[in-house]
Amino acid sequence: MAQKDNPVGAGLTLGLGLGFYSALPLLFGWTVAYFVVLDSAAPFWQVYLGLVGAVVALGMLLGASSAFRAGRSARRHERERKEQARRDELARAYDGASRAAADAIDTIESLQGWLATARGHAADAGAHFRNGAYSPFWSAIEGAYAALGGYHRAIQALQALPGAYAGHAGEYRRGGGETPLPPFPSSVDTAVLGAAAGTLLRRLGSLVYEAQRDPVFAQIWEQRRTTAAVVAGFASLEHAVGRMGGAIAASVHDLAGTLEHAESAVSAAVGEVNASTRAVAATVTSASAESLRLQRVLNERIAAVERQLTA
Repeated sequence: MAQKDNPVGAGLTLGLGLGFYSALPLLFGWTVAYFVVLDSAAPFWQVYLGLVGAVVALGMLLGASSAFRAGRSARRHERERKEQARRDELARAYDGASRAAADAIDTIESLQGWLATARGHAADAGAHFRNGAYSPFWSAIEGAYAALGGYHRAIQALQALPGAYAGHAGEYRRGGGETPLPPFPSSVDTAVLGAAAGTLLRRLGSLVYEAQRDPVFAQIWEQRRTTAAVVAGFASLEHAVGRMGGAIAASVHDLAGTLEHAESAVSAAVGEVNASTRAVAATVTSASAESLRLQRVLNERIAAVERQLTA
């Protein structure tokens, strides 16, 4: 501990310092008082040393008192600093968990947009095929697979979010956080994600096959199948047509495994309640009710997405 926070050390330092610097002035003053003013018979040196001792004692008291107050203030500031640091950590953990949950919901809700776009291009491709519009047909096919590529990337992006959420949620609860965290959409039905894409891919595959049986459509296909990639993650349109189904199926399978393992981690992280939370029953009841409300809202949003995907 620093001397300024040590009452004994600070008292000795100040007391001895005052005694040292006041010794000569006291000697001069006492000499004048003794011989000129008082003309006393009191022992000269005993009184002088008593005065010096009194100054030393006074300095020790003042130094100790000052150091005690400084130490108490320093300890208070340290407690406040630690509490502020704890609150900052809680805020960062809460924001991290909230951001992971929001990103997951946004990503899941984006799936219906990607699939709707792909379905629109597929419908256009069917119309162009019936009307014998060769180049527009293949442009629509490219658009459909490009949208399915976005669908695929969204599923891949979703895989990283459960772990991030569980980590932040665990930090928040271990730090004493009591505010209900936004729930993570770990209950999303991955079978719906795979089935919705699979249905559209079978339709697109049938269209491409029928077009390749037509000499003119097939000729344009040969011109476009190896052109620069139009679908992110695939070297060419031909690769996208041939491999998109397997890529989406693999990503959906990986996502299902990730969510299965992450759901227990998320539940454990969110379910951790510290001693201060357990001590306040009303807070626990209120937090539980709010958590249930948030979960119901989330379930409704996920159900709406799943209905759109299977429509």
